[in-house]
Amino acid sequence: MKNKEQKKTSLSKRIVSLTIFIDVLFLIIISTIFLFYTFISINSNRNDIVNNQTKAIVNSINGFLGDIKSDANLLAENQAVIDYLNYINEGNDPNILETDPEYHIYYDFQLIINNVVTHQVNDTYNLIFLATEESCLGSTDGCAISNTGEVFMDDQEWFIHERPWFIDLGTDEEIFVAPYWSAEEYYTFTYVKRITVGTETIGYLGIDISLDSLGLVIDSIDRDINNETAEVLVFTDYIHGASLAFFSEEIYSDYFAVDQSAALALDKELGFEDSGLNNLLNNYEADVVVNQKVFDTDYLVTYNDLEDFGWRIIILIDNSTIFSIEMIFAFVLIAIGLLVYIISIILNRRIKKTLVPISKILESIEEIKNGNYDITVNLLENNEIKEIGDAINLMSKEISRQVDLVYDTFAYDALTGFKNISAAKLDINKFVLSGNKKTAICVFQVENIKNINIIKGQIVGDNLLKNISHELKEYLENSEFLYANGHDEFIYIMRDIPSLEYVESNISKILAHFKEPLTIKTIRLEVKFYIGISIYPTDGSVLDDLVKKSDTALYKARQSQSKRYLFYNENIAREISYKAQVSEQLSRTIDNSELYLKYQPLISNKNEMYGFEALVRWNSPVLGEISPNDFITNAEENYMIVPIGTWVLREACNMQVRLKELYGKEFTISVNVSSIQLMQYDFVDIVKQIIKETDISAEYLSLELTESVFLDSTVMIEEKIADLKALGIRFSLDDFGTGYASLTYLRQIAFDNIKIDKSFIDGIFSTDNDTKIVATIVNLVHNLDMMVIAEGVESKKQYEYLKQIGTDVFQGYMISEPLTEEALNAFIKMFYKIAKARRMDVLARK
Repeated sequence: MKNKEQKKTSLSKRIVSLTIFIDVLFLIIISTIFLFYTFISINSNRNDIVNNQTKAIVNSINGFLGDIKSDANLLAENQAVIDYLNYINEGNDPNILETDPEYHIYYDFQLIINNVVTHQVNDTYNLIFLATEESCLGSTDGCAISNTGEVFMDDQEWFIHERPWFIDLGTDEEIFVAPYWSAEEYYTFTYVKRITVGTETIGYLGIDISLDSLGLVIDSIDRDINNETAEVLVFTDYIHGASLAFFSEEIYSDYFAVDQSAALALDKELGFEDSGLNNLLNNYEADVVVNQKVFDTDYLVTYNDLEDFGWRIIILIDNSTIFSIEMIFAFVLIAIGLLVYIISIILNRRIKKTLVPISKILESIEEIKNGNYDITVNLLENNEIKEIGDAINLMSKEISRQVDLVYDTFAYDALTGFKNISAAKLDINKFVLSGNKKTAICVFQVENIKNINIIKGQIVGDNLLKNISHELKEYLENSEFLYANGHDEFIYIMRDIPSLEYVESNISKILAHFKEPLTIKTIRLEVKFYIGISIYPTDGSVLDDLVKKSDTALYKARQSQSKRYLFYNENIAREISYKAQVSEQLSRTIDNSELYLKYQPLISNKNEMYGFEALVRWNSPVLGEISPNDFITNAEENYMIVPIGTWVLREACNMQVRLKELYGKEFTISVNVSSIQLMQYDFVDIVKQIIKETDISAEYLSLELTESVFLDSTVMIEEKIADLKALGIRFSLDDFGTGYASLTYLRQIAFDNIKIDKSFIDGIFSTDNDTKIVATIVNLVHNLDMMVIAEGVESKKQYEYLKQIGTDVFQGYMISEPLTEEALNAFIKMFYKIAKARRMDVLARK
């Protein structure tokens, strides 16, 4: 029976369903954003309505107060009022009878006053009065006349200087007096205007208005905002202490005519400490609508200041109904979130079922990452994921094959066939370097392989390494503990060594085996090893540390040139570490003023002071006093010798000039110059600059060169020496006799002085040959018109012989050790105090 083809499930359909869900979710989010934006717009529109209506209320109140001010100013400037006030100030009775010839003055006054009273709205003016400070019908403290004709004087206990409006007015032209309780028990505020003729005050015009009248004005204003009636609070004198002067709702009645400090106490008493009137005043924000809780009710609040009158108007609109809109919005969000949650649960189950095969694939990939390439993905459902699983199975097999190939390439050195030490590291640490049995890690380095590659070619060098590997493998009987470590290094591990002598014996046998040269394509090549040895567990417990210490011992063996192998020890490590520290600290020497010079005197064969050799010294704050042998070579290796040499030359020249000024004599100053310095393109310019800066006479500057200078480029050096000699500078060939081609240099370069090396001076009396060699050198140098300087003169006997054979200048500990500047000055003074003929005898005895 033919098997039916397994139905293929479309993964794309499931992905489409997930996409539909994302689209639905996207629409929900868009709807939410739209709803939120609509709410914000409604809220913003509501705030605009509140602001506009608030301005209308405030403008009405401001207009009401402005009308009062306008009426008062009109009356104060009216001539009838001024004439009547002058009439009273002249001591006349304010009440003028109709039969009196002056009655027209009174009549005109009453007419203008009553005209203002008649045209006021809602009978808001309680009283219009005219007051004077002059004596009035015997009153010594003035009087006041109302619009009804009533006169107030001291016999009625009315004193102008005690009136609140007079006290508050002071020197101002006009004032709105803060509300106060009148004699009639009205809460009243007064507007007063000073009446002047020229610069003289003749009286005052005032209008009293009860706050009940203000209430009538406010009640007449449309206060409907968003279907809510706005509540209005009027505070007076908000600068010095706001006091509630008007309220539109009875809930504020307890605070009527109470200032802010009293309002705070009342808030606490009524249990509204955080939402009472004091809190309302303190939360002042200008020109914005504020959401605020007042007496535990949510309000929209606006603050409005009438600066001309010192009034603050606060308008409140109940916001509790609007809060429900926010609640509805919150419920909508909760409903949306709940719907999304239900949908996510449904789809999550579906997706999980879909993604189970993907989880298997991910587990398989993780296994492959961990190095298990034999993993197989088994999927039953025939869909796109199964195709991915099949592809992973094929990929894992190919990776396994490639890894095996790469491992073979990585694990074994292609040239020597030895296993690489890096590939064997884990096994060595686990199986060889364990327990307490001693093991020797020997690092072999072929000494001259680089030179062979350069001179004979890379092919010859590679064949030599192959032959060395073959010889080692045969001699060590195919030892499994022989490894490659880079191009020209091998590592041999000796297990279970009984003693260091045993290791030494085996190493010596290996070196002896390679005593005879190897023949590579008819070319006989000598094989030399440098070997560094470390011991497990004494020197370390893991391979990396032991190889590093073997390398340290190998490095020291290469430096010594007399040792072919060395065991690692702490002294070697300290020496290498010390060298590294010297190298690190060397860069700071000049900036930190750690270098200084000592000067060793040079005496001529006529017992005169010839000059001094400048010798650099280093006192490090970290490492202490450091021998020149330790840091000069180091400085040459990292090119610090260039700035150091420049510093030494400048300091030495300055010293020569100072000595000339002190003693009136010219002394030759000798300065050693490194080959690296001399090879710098700007060396000649630097020397010229120093001569110019220090003002030294060039013929008293002597630059000392060793034969190593000429190993790099004799032609270039000849040119530089010629340029400097043209300035008058002298040149000395130092350590003469220790090199291989000194005579060649004497023929090519016209030196001024030759310094015979100390090794020859020490051996003058050892053999007849040494004695003859020194005499021959002196004779040869003189024949070349050069001067001979003997260095290292330490005894009177050496000095006398050298003088006898014609040596020109002497230098050494018999004369003096190197001296600091202070000690050198003392030496010079002492030297010239001694009689010339006895100077060398005195120095020799010293």
